[in-house]
Amino acid sequence: MRVFGFLLLAAALSAILFGLAPALQATRLDVAQATKGEFRADVRPVRFRNALTLGQIVACAMLLTCKVQSLRVSARMGAQDVGFATSGILGLNVNEKYRSRVLSQLAAEPSVRAIAAAQSIPLNGRLGSVPVIGGERHTVRAAYNFVSPDFFRALDISIRSGRSFSQTEAQSGAAVAIVSQKTAEQLWPGQQALGQTLQIAPEPRIGPESKVRRFPSVRIIGVATDVVSCCMSTGVDPALVYLPTTSAAPGTGLLVRVYGNSERARKDLDTKLAAISPSAIDQIHTMETFQAAGIFPFRVVAAVCTVIGGLALLLALSGVYGVLSFSVSQRTREIGIRMAIGASTASVAGMVIKQSMRLALPGSVAGAVLALGVCRLLASRLFFMKLFEPIAFLTGVVVPLAAAAVAAYVPAHRAPSVEPTNALRHD
Repeated sequence: MRVFGFLLLAAALSAILFGLAPALQATRLDVAQATKGEFRADVRPVRFRNALTLGQIVACAMLLTCKVQSLRVSARMGAQDVGFATSGILGLNVNEKYRSRVLSQLAAEPSVRAIAAAQSIPLNGRLGSVPVIGGERHTVRAAYNFVSPDFFRALDISIRSGRSFSQTEAQSGAAVAIVSQKTAEQLWPGQQALGQTLQIAPEPRIGPESKVRRFPSVRIIGVATDVVSCCMSTGVDPALVYLPTTSAAPGTGLLVRVYGNSERARKDLDTKLAAISPSAIDQIHTMETFQAAGIFPFRVVAAVCTVIGGLALLLALSGVYGVLSFSVSQRTREIGIRMAIGASTASVAGMVIKQSMRLALPGSVAGAVLALGVCRLLASRLFFMKLFEPIAFLTGVVVPLAAAAVAAYVPAHRAPSVEPTNALRHD
C-alpha cells in the first residue's frame, strides 16, 4: 500500500507540475506573446521543454550504456574458469545435531563418489582473511579456508607441487598448510614454497575462539592451482591459504561429488536425508546453482537497465518529436519566408534535423560521461568490470542519436510542405 500510495502521489504531483506551465501560459493577457508560446518577454517555455528532452536523452544514454556493460560483465563471468569441477558437485549445510548420521547416510549411497568438507563452500560466500608473513618478511593479506583432505580430490583442484593433507594431520590439527599458486609467488618469488614456514597474524578483531588462532605458524606442504573460491564477481582469489579440518568438524559445509546428473542426485539425496529428520540439512544445492547465483545479480541489473532504458528511449522519442513538432508549428511564418525566398526542401528539412541533433548529441555525450563515472565506481570493486567498454559506450551514444533522427522524421517531412502564401498570413 505504501508503494501504491507513493505512485499515486508521484502521478498527481507530476500532473500538477507539468500542467502548470500551459495553465500559466493560457492566463497571460498578452495574446500576441501567448500565441508565440511565451510567458513573458524574458521567459521562453521552449528552453524548459528542451531541457526536459535533453534530460530524457541523458538518462537514456546512461542506462543503455550501463545495460551493455552489465551484459558484458555477466558474459565474462559465465566464461570464467573457476579452477575446479562444478558438474556433479553438491554443497550441503548440515544441522550439527545430525552431522554423524548425515555422513553415514552419504557414505552408504552408491551415487556418492567422494565426500569433503570446507568451512566455506566455494562460490557461496566470503572467506575470512588475515595478514600472512613468509619468505623475506613478505606480507600479504590472504583469505583462508579450513578444508578436509578429500577437498582437492572431490573438486578436481590440482596440487601443482607437494601433496594434500593426510587424515592424521586433519584429525590432529597439525600446523601445516596448502597455499594457492598466486600466494606462493607473492611470498616466495622465484623460490620453492614447499617446506617454507608461513606465519599467520590475525588482527585483534578476530576473536580468541576462532580456529585460525590455533595456527600462528604453519609449514607449507602443497601448492594448489588458483581458484575462484569466494564469489564470481571477484574472480580468482589473489591469495589463499588452506588449513586442515575433518568432515566431522562442526561449522563446516559438506561437498559431495556424485555420479550422473547432479540435479537428479540432489533431489534423491534431499529426500533420503530428510528421512533422517526434516531439519537434518539446512540447504542442498548443486555447484552450478552457486555459480549461476553469482552471475544472476548482473543479469538482473542488465534486465532492469534494459526495461528502464527502453522507457527512457520512448520518452526521449516522444520528447524530441513533441519539441520539434511544436517548433515547426511555431516557426510556420519563418519557414514560409524561407520557402518564399528560395530555400530548398532539403535545407528546410535539414534545419529541423539539425535542431534534433542539437538536443541528441550533447545529451548522448553527457549520458556516456555519467555512465563512465558509474563504471569507474564498479570497476574498483568488480574484477570483471572494465572502465571503458567501446561497444557499450558506442551503443549509449548511437542509439539515442538514431532515436532522435527517427523522432525528427515526421516534423522534418512536414516542414517543407508549408505553403509560403498561407504561412505569411499565419500571424
